[in-house]
Amino acid sequence: MPSISIIIATSDRLPALRDTLLSLGMVLVPDDFSVELVLVENGSRQGAEELLRLLPPDRFSVQYLFVPLAGKSRALNVAIPKAKGDLLMFTDDDVRFPSNWIADMCRPLIGGEGAVVVGGARIAPELERPWMTRYHRGFLASTEYLSDTDPSEFAGLNFACLRSVFVKVQGFDSELGGGGLGNAEDCLLARQLKQAGLKFVSRTNVLVEHHPDESRLLYGNWKRTAAANGRSQAYLMHHWYHQNMRWVRLRLLYFRLKLWFRSLFRSSSPLEAEGIPAWELSYRTDIAKFEHYQVERLRPRNYACQGLGKLKHDH
Repeated sequence: MPSISIIIATSDRLPALRDTLLSLGMVLVPDDFSVELVLVENGSRQGAEELLRLLPPDRFSVQYLFVPLAGKSRALNVAIPKAKGDLLMFTDDDVRFPSNWIADMCRPLIGGEGAVVVGGARIAPELERPWMTRYHRGFLASTEYLSDTDPSEFAGLNFACLRSVFVKVQGFDSELGGGGLGNAEDCLLARQLKQAGLKFVSRTNVLVEHHPDESRLLYGNWKRTAAANGRSQAYLMHHWYHQNMRWVRLRLLYFRLKLWFRSLFRSSSPLEAEGIPAWELSYRTDIAKFEHYQVERLRPRNYACQGLGKLKHDH
């Protein structure tokens, strides 16, 4: 009997989590599957454990964990060794699932087709806006950019793997993701698993629906998202790719001037308005990347070049 653990990390988002668990409870569980949900509440106890009663007990067993130290990656890393399943599924606390989600994501692992299954995601239809491009949607975890035949990475809200992959790779980097630099914890893990030679199987047609809070669409939050993305890119550039970038201050000045110049020809956006031009989102990401790269390059590298685990530095 295949044993499967679904892992969700959550932090102070009870309404979103409630709807996610209601949706998960509607997913079909094949008779020959044993499925548990491992719910990790991170930061402070807000009552997430009580919501586990929403899942049908005849189809799901449940395990609640609490990790007081803030950070999504930390929470996931605590859950992985405590999960009982031979197959691990990862998703977020603001997702809706198709009825075939568990079966279609796990069958390739059961059949020995690969070690990692890459699922797809789209943002909720009610969050679509006329000004959005594929670039905007990618910041909201839409996986339109992924190859349907040979995906190079995955999004953390929809992927599955053999638990044995974490023998090769330590887990999620605690300096990335929510509570850290902001994101890219899933990107780094995917690249490490690829580097380890593990086979990825595409199931990007198995789409989950992402329901981030509508406030994510506000101009001020787009600016914060761009900054988080840029910082995370800088971390990867220095620590994992070992890039030695030249003329960093000049590049930073170049993008600041580009942003200033183009901003002259449009009216300023109030922070509470929705949307941001794609060019501004890109420039702000690059500015944050070069700003933070200047910080990261002063640190010893956390990985060997494209390494699978963090180095231990003497302090």
